[in-house]
Amino acid sequence: MTKAILKVKKMHCASCSILIDKLVGKQAGVQSIKTSYGSEKTVIEFDENKINLEKIDELINKLGYDLMRPGEAGFSAEEEEKKEAIATEEAKRRVRAAFVLAFPIIIYYMAIHMFNVTHVHELFDFMNQKMPVLSGSGFFAYGGYYTSYVFWLIAQPIKWLAGLFVNVSNPPFRVDLNYIYWILSTPIQFVIAWPFYRNTFTSIRVGSANMDVLVVLGTSAAYFYSAIGFLFFNIDHPFWESSAALLFFILLGRYFEAVAKGRASEAIKELLKLEAKEAHVIRDGKEVTVPLDQLAQGDVIVVRPGEKIPVDGIIIEGETHIDEKVVTGESFPIKRVVGDQVIGATVNQEGLFRFKATKVGKETLLYQIVAMVEEAQARKAPIQDLVDKVSESFVPAVVVLSVLTFVGWYFFAALPFRAGLIRMIAVLVISCPCAMGLATPTALIVGIGRAAKFGIILKGGEALEKAYRINAIAFDKTGTLTVGKPVVTDLVPLGGFDAKEAIKLAAAVEVGSEHPLARAVIEKGKVEIGELPEVKEFKAVAGFGVRGNVSGSAVALGNDGFMKNLGIDVAEHSTIFEKLQNEAKTVVFLAMNQNSAWRPVAIIAMADTLKPF
Repeated sequence: MTKAILKVKKMHCASCSILIDKLVGKQAGVQSIKTSYGSEKTVIEFDENKINLEKIDELINKLGYDLMRPGEAGFSAEEEEKKEAIATEEAKRRVRAAFVLAFPIIIYYMAIHMFNVTHVHELFDFMNQKMPVLSGSGFFAYGGYYTSYVFWLIAQPIKWLAGLFVNVSNPPFRVDLNYIYWILSTPIQFVIAWPFYRNTFTSIRVGSANMDVLVVLGTSAAYFYSAIGFLFFNIDHPFWESSAALLFFILLGRYFEAVAKGRASEAIKELLKLEAKEAHVIRDGKEVTVPLDQLAQGDVIVVRPGEKIPVDGIIIEGETHIDEKVVTGESFPIKRVVGDQVIGATVNQEGLFRFKATKVGKETLLYQIVAMVEEAQARKAPIQDLVDKVSESFVPAVVVLSVLTFVGWYFFAALPFRAGLIRMIAVLVISCPCAMGLATPTALIVGIGRAAKFGIILKGGEALEKAYRINAIAFDKTGTLTVGKPVVTDLVPLGGFDAKEAIKLAAAVEVGSEHPLARAVIEKGKVEIGELPEVKEFKAVAGFGVRGNVSGSAVALGNDGFMKNLGIDVAEHSTIFEKLQNEAKTVVFLAMNQNSAWRPVAIIAMADTLKPF
């Protein structure tokens, strides 16, 4: 079985993803398919001996959607980002155009209800009214006064400018304003909103009904009812504002949705940006620089200090410290020597080394993490499965309900034909779009994307859905909750020992250590003392501490267990030790061997600073 995670463009609602799953899922050779409207991705498992990607691509194209396959032109992250930016900008242009045309219509119908203005000359008559006067008291009186006052202020410059050029009492200005707003609403309905019609035709052609069908039915019914009723039946209130405003707000919603999806995919884009752009490879005994797509398993690659490691591999020459936090989350650089594995996209801190590439391209750990995030975004949560089931039947149910509404009011309630038709249109209009079908997948994809941005990998929407049940969270403190740079916070001399001498001995013996906490002690020693004495006979005991000879004295620095192993009794200092530990600090003892006997001379506490969340 072959598993592929593919990008699907031009989906507009949950019904689109359901349609893809149904059509492709019933094909011979397709084991499973899960398409996510929110992430615009589909996860397909199929038998290449029975069906191939070309056939799957053809099937999805017949439905009116575009499938982006690996290796195709435009499939790279950069090209995809450009296409998303173009699509978002196109959505923004449609919203702007719809706003410019719909805004006067909406304002006009507000004016009808507030000031009974139905003709152009009446609009100018309203402008000629005197400044409004407050009459009465209370909320509604003041509200009406201030609203009228604002309209009056706006009207004055318009009236003055219009008076410079035309006489508004002439016949051309006695035209019904509905003609003007019919002209304004027409391009919104059939030009700006044309993609809704195109998607509707495609959907009906394949025997399905997505949310665009409902949008077209609702707005077209309102538009044609208004046009026919206004021309032939002299209706008092055409619904130009209903279709225009509805299409404007749906287009605005599509724009916000496009922006949200773009932001959700930023986490994957940021992960891919971590990858090095080129590598220094040994070819025919010479070092050459090549792009990553020219690397192969077995290549010997040279990495210098400060450079990113291009791919995964094994060190064959040299040693270094590598900053791996972008991949593993480990806050401190890790020492790597010959035989150790290195991970692509991590940063070489110090030392030149060579390594043999073992994993390149899509096999590297970085791409495995990217694939995990993509699959998580494409995987549906249980609540989304429920929403999909509702969305699948939503459009047909609304159409049936609208017809039943008309039948009920016209045939059984004996209302006039027009009254029944208005109620049928109302059902269609208020039902589109299905907010549940749009909001649920969008919320999931944005949530998973935001989590990935903050370094949290969620294995699908189910994990996000169950997150509300979490009562406690266990964190790796250092570098996750803290900045990853511990400092010495307390130094308590014991038995009258000198504090400066204590930090000098502690810092000197830690010079030979590679432990992250050692750096805090060394930095403190350099600040307090300056140049540190040399340590001899250094020995590190993993999990306990270090010891060595400093200026002729045997010195040990470590935890209470280390002191116990050396036969040092620290019980009398347990109160100080426990007090510092209870303050979430790492506490160690400093001991000296004097006259062939060990004794504790200081307690040192260290702590990391919390990140400014």
